[in-house]
Formats: sequence, structure tokens, C-alpha cells
Amino acid sequence: MRSRPAAFTVSELVVAIGLLAIIAVVVIGLFVRITVSSSKSVDQTVALEIANRVLDQYANASPSDWADASSKQDLQTRDPASKTTFHYHLESRPLTQGSSNMGDMYRLDVNVYWWTNQEAEDRRRDYGRLRVRLSRCVFVEQIR
Repeated sequence: MRSRPAAFTVSELVVAIGLLAIIAVVVIGLFVRITVSSSKSVDQTVALEIANRVLDQYANASPSDWADASSKQDLQTRDPASKTTFHYHLESRPLTQGSSNMGDMYRLDVNVYWWTNQEAEDRRRDYGRLRVRLSRCVFVEQIR
């Protein structure tokens, strides 16, 4: 009786390499998804911080400053950490005007977006929403 040598056949090697390639593709795909998810979270967090900062700044300003900011179509700021340019637009509108002797109520809306080549509905594949919108009601007291 002849003993078989302790080696792999060509077909066994092809099957092993094929399985290894499939596993490698799956693992690389998972890493890509994790990277996109992390980048998306960072962008959304920075956009929320910018929106809050803008709302704080304009909530402490006068309605004439809001009109000046609303007339500008696109204001922008750059995040030095992520090197992303964020665009924002402030909108103001009166909720009550002249109905109270104490003052007027206004609504400030700020839209922050960071992808200027926006596809339909401000979405990019596997990235989700590319815009953050925050609102704040501001009471402007009238001094008589």
C-alpha cells in the first residue's frame, strides 16, 4: 500500500483561498461602514454645535441683526478638526407682534448643512441626512 503524501491538492488550495477572499471582502466592507458611520456622527455633532452657537449669538442680539443675517443667503464656517466647511442660514419670523404690551415673540431657525452638492432631499448614499435644523423662540422685551 502506498501512503498519500501530507500535502494539499490544488483544488483544496483554490477553495481555501476563495474562502479567505470572501472573508476579507466582508471584513473590509464592515470597516468601510464603520468609518462612514463615525464620519457621519462627527459631522452631525459639529453641525449641532454650530447651530447652537449661532442661535445663542443671535438670541442675544437685536431683531435688526437677525434681518441682516437673514438677508445673507449663505454664511459659512470651517471646522479645523474635521476640515469640513459648514454652511448655515438664519431665518427669523415674528410669532406675535404688537399683541402684547410687554414685548414680541420671535422664532429663530438656523439650517446648517455640510454637503453643497446635495442630491435629492439632501441625502447622500449611506450617509443619511446632511442638514441640521434647530429653532428657538426668543422674547424681545419692549421698554416703555
